[in-house]
Amino acid sequence: RSPPIVPAMLAALLVISAASAPRRVSSSGHLLVLQCGGTNDRFGRLDVDVLPRLQATIDLAAAATTTRHRVSVLTSGGLNESMHLGIARGPGTERTRPHWRLVADALLESGLPSAALVDEGIPALTTVDEALMTRDYVAAEEGRFTEVAVVTSAYHAARVEHLFGRALAPCAGVRIQLRVVAVPEQRLVVEPSASSSSSTTSSSHKKLSLLDDQSINMRRAHEASALKQLREAPNGKWLTFLKRHGGLGCTALAPAGQHEHHHHHRRSTHRAAASAGGKTEAAGGGGGAPSPEALARGQRGALAFVLCACFLLPLSVAVSLLCRRLGLVYRPPPPYSGGGGSCVNDGGGGSLRRMLFAAGIVCAFIGLNSALSLLNRWALGVVGGLHLPLLMTASHMIFGASFLAPLMLLHEGYAATLVAEARGRVKALCLIGSMNALQIALNNASLVSIELSLNQVVRATGPVVTSLLLVCLEGMVPSRAEALCLLLISGGAGTTIYSGFGGSTAKGVLLTATSTLAQCLQISVSGRIMRGHAKLDAFQMTALTGPVAFLALLPFALASELGVLSAALATQPATALGFLLGSCLLAVAYNVTLFQALATLSTVGTAILGNVKIVLLLFLSALFLGELRTWSTAQLVGFALTFVASACFSHLKLQK
Repeated sequence: RSPPIVPAMLAALLVISAASAPRRVSSSGHLLVLQCGGTNDRFGRLDVDVLPRLQATIDLAAAATTTRHRVSVLTSGGLNESMHLGIARGPGTERTRPHWRLVADALLESGLPSAALVDEGIPALTTVDEALMTRDYVAAEEGRFTEVAVVTSAYHAARVEHLFGRALAPCAGVRIQLRVVAVPEQRLVVEPSASSSSSTTSSSHKKLSLLDDQSINMRRAHEASALKQLREAPNGKWLTFLKRHGGLGCTALAPAGQHEHHHHHRRSTHRAAASAGGKTEAAGGGGGAPSPEALARGQRGALAFVLCACFLLPLSVAVSLLCRRLGLVYRPPPPYSGGGGSCVNDGGGGSLRRMLFAAGIVCAFIGLNSALSLLNRWALGVVGGLHLPLLMTASHMIFGASFLAPLMLLHEGYAATLVAEARGRVKALCLIGSMNALQIALNNASLVSIELSLNQVVRATGPVVTSLLLVCLEGMVPSRAEALCLLLISGGAGTTIYSGFGGSTAKGVLLTATSTLAQCLQISVSGRIMRGHAKLDAFQMTALTGPVAFLALLPFALASELGVLSAALATQPATALGFLLGSCLLAVAYNVTLFQALATLSTVGTAILGNVKIVLLLFLSALFLGELRTWSTAQLVGFALTFVASACFSHLKLQK
């Protein structure tokens, strides 16, 4: 019989092939033209930024019709008089009109066919709103549109490229071509006459005017500042969108003709676009959108990476077995049995060595855990732009097993004990791997609807939950003093970490609590099978639970993150591969240290160590960054409680 991993690998290949197959877009050609909103006065007259865009929109629609492409024009702008958007003079649609309706009326009066105009515009108040609402509109009409053209002023083009290039990217669930049409700022425009002040449109005209240099420079300065904020410190709904859909490294598809400037004075338009802070490319900000060839390479690279991950362990085991057959096996020397006394007294020396070993495990655990957390925070944030938590963890698991398998199989006597000791613990090992995958997936899902500080507060209850599980699984009831210490440790850590509920929801708290329970169950079962007469060591636990967690995480990772990986390999292949391989090496060392901590410090002790690590890092970062004075009294008391209660718990354990 073939081993059970073979059909699992074949099924994984089928899933990969289906998930990586590019979706076809309609070949009939349907252009969606979005005219970015601007402002209007209290009478509903459009400003000098919006008026030049009208003709550009009409020209685009006419050109699309000439080439027998279907076209739809979508206008933008909500209703907020304090932001000079729309007019509200009382009840009724005739007296209350959003900005998108004013623009739509002006387009119709300027000659746009009514059949080309979308009935309802988007009520956006900002450019971020426009990008996200356009993405939602295109996604809701999946397969209808083949290209989006965004019409805006040249000084505004760079910010539009940055936002729309990411909102309409493949990793955001949209596969559509994007171009930005930049209208020159200093183009002559028609200004509404004063006599038309009672009109709600800009149809009446009296004289010609244009923006002066000071107004243009002020607009450009504002755009440069806004674009810098978006790139370096995004916030609000845009930050939430980036965290869900791949960060800053994900960009939209480029059209066949990447550059688009509106007609007339092409040279001055190029100058205006350059001074606006970026090229008017299809999608961009910082290097532009990847070409179709780069995207195809990214998809092939993602497929190759997943295939390598699937077959890495079987290949590693096969090579190790071949080496054993050829006699390439490490045989450890016999233990030293010569005369002479030990250089260390056997009574106190063993105890000292155990204490030093435990101290080394504690330091290694804190150091490796902190390094891995910082690396993951960089990669999963908007700066690194590699939002691949499930795929990253699955890679860690299978890489650890593949890396450790040869070390154990090529060690004389170790391979036989590995198989013998693991055979009777198959269910427990599968449970550990599955719980590890579950707690990671639930924790990642919870971060969408819970603040990070509250997430960590809930997870700080780990020592108490672990102790309760040990009571149920092994009947290990803590004493009253130990139970009090555990409560103080969890409460102290939570008090130190907590910084407010923010936008947290009950769903986020429930997901975090379930994730914490799964993690505590994982370490409880792990600690149980690492104790006793024929126990598994840290290397064996890492190698045996890794494949289970990998197979449990792989389907979810492929379904939600394969597109993100493809985009990352298309735009920043060296960074993506370097991070994945580097974090895998770091994760191997950390996983081994974690299992060794379970054997050395006990199950509850390891859970306590996790709380101590978080509190210690918060304190040290506040101390070195000069932020300790901003800590509240409750945080300082919580910090002290965590360490004092941890010391007391350790003392109580040593007394037994």
